[in-house]
Amino acid sequence: MLEQILRNLLPNASKYTRHGKVLLGCRRAGTLLRIELCGPGIGVPGNEQKAIFDEYCQLENPARERERGLGLAIARRTAAMLGHRITLHSEVGKGSIFAVEVALPRGGAKIPDELAERATDRPRGGKGAAILVVEDDPDLRGVLKTFLEDEGHRAATAPDGPTALTMIAQGEMRPDLILADYNLPNGMNGKQLVLALRDALGCPMPAIILTGDISSAALRDPDLPHSRRLHKPVRLAELTAAIGELLAPGGKGARSLPASGTLPAVVLRTKP
Repeated sequence: MLEQILRNLLPNASKYTRHGKVLLGCRRAGTLLRIELCGPGIGVPGNEQKAIFDEYCQLENPARERERGLGLAIARRTAAMLGHRITLHSEVGKGSIFAVEVALPRGGAKIPDELAERATDRPRGGKGAAILVVEDDPDLRGVLKTFLEDEGHRAATAPDGPTALTMIAQGEMRPDLILADYNLPNGMNGKQLVLALRDALGCPMPAIILTGDISSAALRDPDLPHSRRLHKPVRLAELTAAIGELLAPGGKGARSLPASGTLPAVVLRTKP
């Protein structure tokens, strides 16, 4: 995940460097490690240094083409999930220094024995839980899928509720948990999707609802049983804890599948 942040920052630095070289290095800053990216580019005016991290703002891109300039927005979003901070020091005509601040482990970089044992024993690949991610933002959807697979889970993704229901109906996945955004397109929000999937599967499948909606209507909407609501930007440690809590034997997300071990048929209904 940290590597992905740097992979999004590097092309941005090289794109705006007309002459000279781009330097990537590290320095200690107290309890932090600063990974710095220095380039003699065009520089960013002070009044635009916050705006360039927005996905709809790209320098030298008056047409606002979405595929251009998204690197900084993705980097900032991923850093927020990891609990890192991205800083920028820039002067017009002189260049810019981007830095990602990462907390150093106390007492050096040695991994404690108990953590090393847990990493060795942790299920990998297809041995973990099956988690269905339903998120309309393709960048965040990809980040969540990568993270879950690195944690040893099997992850599948869908951009909206109807697609997720079709995946289940066609037998593409039998999820142990659903991770869905609250605000989804195409007529079904995350909570409605969870209810539809539970009804189709015949069991109280645990769910995590991600939301950045702070409207009064969203805040008043009560949480579902066997679920957790996490507010964006969600930290990965918080997400990991919620998954562990919901999937723990006898935990809040404990569920029972049909006795036959098979799933009932999923019926897709259209509005009259």
